[in-house]
Amino acid sequence: MNQLKAWATKALRAAGKQAADARTWTKHGSTGYLWNATQINNAVAYTMEAQDLDR
Repeated sequence: MNQLKAWATKALRAAGKQAADARTWTKHGSTGYLWNATQINNAVAYTMEAQDLDR
């Protein structure tokens, strides 16, 4: 998870989507399993639509 966060942060900053001094991630993260397509779709919808992006 930490390596994924590091690579994603680097890509976001390189693309100009995240300021160099901005905090990108919360501590740790969700590690629950997604067992079927419905669970995956729900997780994607939450990630794309239910986040507070106005921080």
